[in-house]
Amino acid sequence: MTGERAGMAEAGGRSGLDRAEAARFDAMAAAWWDPAGPLAPLHAMTPARLDWITARLTAGFDRDRRAARPLEGLRVLDIGCAGGFCPSRWPVSAPP
Repeated sequence: MTGERAGMAEAGGRSGLDRAEAARFDAMAAAWWDPAGPLAPLHAMTPARLDWITARLTAGFDRDRRAARPLEGLRVLDIGCAGGFCPSRWPVSAPP
């Protein structure tokens, strides 16, 4: 696949891309990662979400939440909520 079809999921010869939805997100792309931009509330909630997720994982896997790297060795799958803010911040927010 090349051109406009590159990177699109296809089923039965049809693209799975909703062009109107893609255009809507393209229009927001410049401001997406701006913590002071229109998505500021999502940016502001990210630390609390990460704390909540970390608390659940450490409790569920019997780990010390106060350890320097309490989730080391675990693999976490982001299932597509929070606009990518959580997985993008996790390495930054985790202690070295």
